[in-house]
Amino acid sequence: MWIGIGVSWMLLWFFHDLALLLLFGFSAFAFFSTLPTPIDTTHRNLFVGIGLGVLGFVFMLNPVAYDVPRLSIDGRSGPLILAGYLGGPIAAGIASVFAIVALILTAEPALIVNGIVCVGLAFAGVVIPKRRPERRWPDLSLLAIAKIMLACLLAQSLLFIVASTAGPIQRSVGTIAVIFLAGLVSTGITAATLKLAKYFARRVRRPTRFELATRSAGLGVFVAEAGEDTMYLDAGTMAILGMDRDADIVPNADWLARVHPDDVEDTLATYKAIWAGSQDVPEYEFRICRPNGQIASVRTNWFVDRGPDGDVRRIIGVAADITDMKEVHRQRHEAETRLAEIANNLPGVLMSFDVDETGDFRIAYVSDQCEKLWGYTAQDIVADKEILVRAHDPDDLDDMLDTMRQSARQLVGFTRRHKITDRAGNVKWLEDRVGTPRTDGNLVHMDGVFLDVTREVEAQAKLIEQTAMTHRAQKHDSIGQLTGGVAHDFNNLLAVVLGNLELLRDEITDEDQVELIDNAIAAIYRGADLTRNMLAFARKATLEPKTIDLNKFVRDTKNWAGRTLPANILIETSLLAGLWPVKADPSSTESALLNLILNARDAMEGGGKLTIETANVRIDQAYIDTRDEVLNPGRYVMLAVSDTGHGIPDDKIEHIFEPFYSTKAPGSGSGLGLSMVEGFMRQSNGTVQVYSEDGVGTTFKLYFPVQTDIAFDAPLPAADEEFNKGQGRRLLVAEDEAEVLRILVATLERAGYVVTPARSGDEAKRIFDADPNYDLLLTDIVMPGDHQGTTLSRALREIRPDLPVIFMSGYASEATVHGNGLRPEDIRLMKPVGRDDLLAALRLALRSDKG
Repeated sequence: MWIGIGVSWMLLWFFHDLALLLLFGFSAFAFFSTLPTPIDTTHRNLFVGIGLGVLGFVFMLNPVAYDVPRLSIDGRSGPLILAGYLGGPIAAGIASVFAIVALILTAEPALIVNGIVCVGLAFAGVVIPKRRPERRWPDLSLLAIAKIMLACLLAQSLLFIVASTAGPIQRSVGTIAVIFLAGLVSTGITAATLKLAKYFARRVRRPTRFELATRSAGLGVFVAEAGEDTMYLDAGTMAILGMDRDADIVPNADWLARVHPDDVEDTLATYKAIWAGSQDVPEYEFRICRPNGQIASVRTNWFVDRGPDGDVRRIIGVAADITDMKEVHRQRHEAETRLAEIANNLPGVLMSFDVDETGDFRIAYVSDQCEKLWGYTAQDIVADKEILVRAHDPDDLDDMLDTMRQSARQLVGFTRRHKITDRAGNVKWLEDRVGTPRTDGNLVHMDGVFLDVTREVEAQAKLIEQTAMTHRAQKHDSIGQLTGGVAHDFNNLLAVVLGNLELLRDEITDEDQVELIDNAIAAIYRGADLTRNMLAFARKATLEPKTIDLNKFVRDTKNWAGRTLPANILIETSLLAGLWPVKADPSSTESALLNLILNARDAMEGGGKLTIETANVRIDQAYIDTRDEVLNPGRYVMLAVSDTGHGIPDDKIEHIFEPFYSTKAPGSGSGLGLSMVEGFMRQSNGTVQVYSEDGVGTTFKLYFPVQTDIAFDAPLPAADEEFNKGQGRRLLVAEDEAEVLRILVATLERAGYVVTPARSGDEAKRIFDADPNYDLLLTDIVMPGDHQGTTLSRALREIRPDLPVIFMSGYASEATVHGNGLRPEDIRLMKPVGRDDLLAALRLALRSDKG
């Protein structure tokens, strides 16, 4: 009977409150249909509490009454427990307030008991085990509804037990059963109403223009609220992630499940960093795995909404599918990589540059081979085009720029050669081959290849020089043969004239006539001197070689030359101790030295410095080849005479050894002095080299072959056992020629020294400033930069006065640097320097340093 009564009452209650249920359903439908983005948790809970609280309030004000036995029931249970389940404590509290107000308005006699029941039901929903919030809030699953109805039954039972402690309940077991049944029906019907409202709202809802625009562009919007483990994803974001769903709030676990396993850890770290406010760049890329197996790339950009306290309370962002963009980038990178590999395998540098209407240009692309040509990376050159301008030969720069501008105006390519100086100071020749330009608005695009043709240019120059040298040699040989023949016959004629004049003088007593004959005889002797000079040039002079000490020769010459040269000319000597002996004609040697001293005097009319030096040298085939000499490799003694005069112009220096050629004023010389010197040195199996810089001075170097029929004493004393090897002594070596520096380092390291190389005096100075604990400085004299060998030694000795220094010579006018930093104990070696001589010099310098 009670079951029948309960069912009839439930049907009566349902139809009685159907209008209220429909009104609540329409309100929920309107809310779900118009909600463009998810509201935050607080506002959502307020909506749940107010909406379900009002529904329960109305149910309680309009209960269903039945007279047998007298009983009134209402639908408060469903709205109350659902408020707590869907809206948490906030919604449960609001709904409880509405219920208590309803109890007061209906003058409920058991106000306290019914109040406890209402509040208990509302907060029972809060503690129901659930996945909070629901997966598709508030679209409750059947399992969730079943759990809520069971929780309602249990809560009512507990509440009746609690209420009975306040006083006996005046209701029968049947009445209580009907009330329980009413609570279950109320809960189920209220949940179903919400579920249907959400279903129909989703079916009729239309995307906004913004959503359509973002989705058509492959974009999506997402929103996350602070304190929630869910995220709102619009339809575009759902499509990007491969989730076949409408816009909805989804748990973080759902979208994280789509992230590629290799990116999950980094993605979580980035997400946490955003909430912590430590993610500075509002952009992140990651990969996702779609259900169809496709791996896609997603880029997210976001805006962080902060509260008054600075904490992050909301993240609003945009997601974009960049899979196609990534693929295009990959293909482009692959193409660029292949092009770069092709460019780097070419025997030159590929370059693209743009020229504007003013003629100015910028570098658009340059292959990595540029570092081999200019010494700068491609990034350096693209960032600073002036690198190429500074490296270009200044004398050719204007012509190069004019050629480029003309090519841009006429849209024709060009090919030309020019000279550059790379980052290390090496001079190179490049051949530019620029194709036909193309226009793009106001810009002209030009592409070209730059080839290193240094070897070809040097080979051509060497060929021209060798051809000229051959022509000069042939000319000299022809002149020599002619001169030798003329001198021989001329001497015979002079002998006849001289004999006759001497016979005639014996017969003449008139003093005036005797004076005339003496003048004629004197002229004959001068003519004989002239023929001797001519024979010396022709290498047919009569020589009487003897073993001589050139150092003694120089000292003797300095003694008498110092008294005859003008007072404004200072004479200095730099004589190598242990000089090897040579075998040469003393008279001709003295005459050659005298000629060079007189030439130096004439070049320094306003005064200057005359330097005479000697050195032991070893000349190898490479040295001979670089100077185009006809000479045998071996040991030589160098005698050099240097002046600080006006120098010899480049257009005249190649003629100075020709007979009767002179740069002096008419009547100041015969023009045979240097010809005689060259002829004498050639006849003595040596050579003469001249180096001159206009306005700086001139150096003549005579190379005498060493006497080979005597044993050579070591030029430097033998060292004791302690100095037989380097013993880890630290050397600082400054040399601007890379190949020479490499050989020096290898030789010294093999000998046991610890070597620090420097490509210039400036670099050596920086190294020494950082660490002055070196045992010796080995330096070239002339190098690029501010610190030459002598100035470098002076600068280093300001820090270490006791630092031993060994100088290496080889430059044209190095003899003129003496007095600018050399000490008497310093050793100077003449390039090329043999290993034995180098190690012996080191032993001597380090022994002296040891004391």
